Amino acid sequence: MISAVVPFYANPKLHTHVRFSLPLCLQPLVEHAQIKEIILIDDGSPFDVNIAKSPKIRYYSIAHHGVGYARNFGVTKATQPYILVLDSDIIISNRLIEAFIAALKKGADIACVSFVESYIQSVWAKCEELYWKYNETRPNKWWLSCGCMLVKREVFNKVKFRSDTFSDEDTLFSRDVRRLHLKVVTLPLTAKHVFAVDLKSLKRKWYYGGKRAAISKTRTLYQAVKSLFYSPFFAFRLAIRYRYPPLIPFIIIRTVTFLKGFISAAKSAYA
Repeated sequence: MISAVVPFYANPKLHTHVRFSLPLCLQPLVEHAQIKEIILIDDGSPFDVNIAKSPKIRYYSIAHHGVGYARNFGVTKATQPYILVLDSDIIISNRLIEAFIAALKKGADIACVSFVESYIQSVWAKCEELYWKYNETRPNKWWLSCGCMLVKREVFNKVKFRSDTFSDEDTLFSRDVRRLHLKVVTLPLTAKHVFAVDLKSLKRKWYYGGKRAAISKTRTLYQAVKSLFYSPFFAFRLAIRYRYPPLIPFIIIRTVTFLKGFISAAKSAYA
């Protein structure tokens, strides 16, 4: 019934935890009876990652184009009526898979979830739970958690992930889905998000995320600056709206670290 599409990009500067998270991600997919195949896409990783052995897993290695391109590639290889789009640092439970299936059987085109458990800090668990609450209160401005969602196959005949960008894929895909008036269900259930192995790797991820935003050839300077300030501004709003002050120090650390990476690369990118 389900084809799982799991892209990954193992880069020590951006995602130090892929070697740790990917086996955890794949295990429940291999064991679940409703998941008939796992389309695993290596998006041009600069070093090898050990892949679990299973008849379900079909492994593809492609040149590095970004997660949007890799997801689209995986969808073209899928054969089942439902497609589970899953990031390599997400661990999904049997209960959530069954809830996804039930939502699509009831008429939803897409069922997604906010990731509310994290391996880095408990504050991040609360932060991402707030995103679900935000979605529930803004029916026309919701944001899809594209890293963990079940989609009817025919949806991808109408809309695809942006293949020409290295960032903002989820925001752009969400906007396209809203324009098509597709039925989306956000579930108040949990998936585990391996946000980072430790604080050091988390700050490194933010730092090189800032550098990537500055040098990406698919983004204008306006888009890069917007991504730099919108995310922390949005998180501040959530922290204030849902009365969760511990989130604010993490927002500040994230913004400063991202800004350092951005400035380190912006001069050469926009000279």
